[in-house]
Amino acid sequence: MSNVTPIRVTGTFSPSGTQAVNIVSPIPLEITIEAAATSIVTRVPSSITNIILVAANPLRLGLLFYNDGTANQYIKFGTTASLIDFTVKLTPRMFYEVAAPIYLGQVDVISSSTNGAIQVTELT
Repeated sequence: MSNVTPIRVTGTFSPSGTQAVNIVSPIPLEITIEAAATSIVTRVPSSITNIILVAANPLRLGLLFYNDGTANQYIKFGTTASLIDFTVKLTPRMFYEVAAPIYLGQVDVISSSTNGAIQVTELT
């Protein structure tokens, strides 16, 4: 690797895509990269009442959501999502990937109308 300038990294580093990483440290570092072996994709129809979007899963490595409808989707990491109590609001045609650390608990959702659905991908 030529013309590579070291970058000081503190905290958590989450690479995406393909990239070269050169870590210089005065002490040995242990790096663990987990790769998902399973992908479960589910299409959940929009509901104007709270529903469980994804059940709790201690083996979860990733979660991705795509709102394929015209309604707003209100996703809550935990139980009982509402239009005013939610974690993330997905507007129409919006994609959301849960960042590390991955939430392992139940995920609920409520929609502003019954138009469309949410595509959910859970990686384990």
